[in-house]
Amino acid sequence: MTRAAPQAVEAEGARASAHLGAGRPLPAGWRRVRLGDVCEIIARQVDPRMPEFGKLPHVNGENVESGTCRLAGVKTAAEDGLISGKYLFEPGDVLYSKLRPYLRKVVVANFRGVCSADMYPIRVKRDVDPRFLAWTLLSRDFTEYADRESRRARMPKLNRDQLFSWTCSLPPINEQRRIVALLEEQMAAVERARAGAAAQLESVRLLPARLL
Repeated sequence: MTRAAPQAVEAEGARASAHLGAGRPLPAGWRRVRLGDVCEIIARQVDPRMPEFGKLPHVNGENVESGTCRLAGVKTAAEDGLISGKYLFEPGDVLYSKLRPYLRKVVVANFRGVCSADMYPIRVKRDVDPRFLAWTLLSRDFTEYADRESRRARMPKLNRDQLFSWTCSLPPINEQRRIVALLEEQMAAVERARAGAAAQLESVRLLPARLL
């Protein structure tokens, strides 16, 4: 189970971007689009020292788990002692860490907050599920593209033009949600497997003491 589940997640993630590239036929209802046609960055910068923004959660790349669309260890802007401008994001925005794209750090916000200037707060347009966009940005195809493009700079970083120029295949909204549901189900299976393995390791660790 512990080996099969991650492979299943990778397989479904690959399936979400399986029709990328010129010359590949698209299933009925799918269309090929540029990211810039289906999403945008409209977030404004705010001063985190102001009370109304200082109380908001602050997200940076360190808070985002690689490849899982999950957050960890988030504090408020005030708790992090922020003093420079940050981007204000809204629930439903997709936060993508543009530094070192190969780290694959993406999350869909379910709260209002501020994020580091090293992240893109991406707002999807009509007929796009934010969760589907997040998993697409985690796909092997996009990661390889982002890594290749970002390496042109001294510090590996994907700029906006590079981000929005990428071409992907977009299924109908219901198919997007079906794919997301399958991915989330597989991720849950991975977590259950990890929890089971951790419990077994703990039992093994305690075994000598029990025998004594």
